[in-house]
Amino acid sequence: MRAVFQHVKVNYILIEDGDKEATVDAIILQNGEEVETKFFMSLSDLNVMFNKFQTLGVEISLSENFQAYETDNGFLYTLDMKKYGWEDVCVEELSFDHSIRQIRA
Repeated sequence: MRAVFQHVKVNYILIEDGDKEATVDAIILQNGEEVETKFFMSLSDLNVMFNKFQTLGVEISLSENFQAYETDNGFLYTLDMKKYGWEDVCVEELSFDHSIRQIRA
């Protein structure tokens, strides 16, 4: 069964060199209430989410929007949506093709 989320507001994205997953800090709407959560999603699903953002006029670029930090294991890339005024952009009907892990706060 595919995970489908009706309303997703992304706060922060973290990608680490060599990892096959990204960490996405977000707010979802569940039963009429906003719930803070973290998704651990495949890079393919992250691209799907970026495409959803693109349809909303939000162009996300790894080279232009992400901050890069060098570590002993490669680079760590972070994107704070608030920095670009995108914290209130809501993605509708977001579904994932691969299994995701989710942590709710």
